[in-house]
Amino acid sequence: VADVATAMLPSIAEGLGIHPPRLAEEAREEIEREAWSGNLAELRAVLTAASCEVREGEAISVRHLAAARSRVSGSAARG
Repeated sequence: VADVATAMLPSIAEGLGIHPPRLAEEAREEIEREAWSGNLAELRAVLTAASCEVREGEAISVRHLAAARSRVSGSAARG
């Protein structure tokens, strides 16, 4: 799953008009451990939200993933 996430980042970044962030190793491990109930759509939404939070040159961390997943889950519950 982490390889799929890494492959998604360039297209996500292009859509956001930013340079593609990379995944920190601990974030890759977290992605592998998580259950992605929404499958690829949920993973893409979380990566998009996390990509909005990183500074250029910064890696997406576990902290970024947790905050992004919380936002994505919250918006799904409200919507």
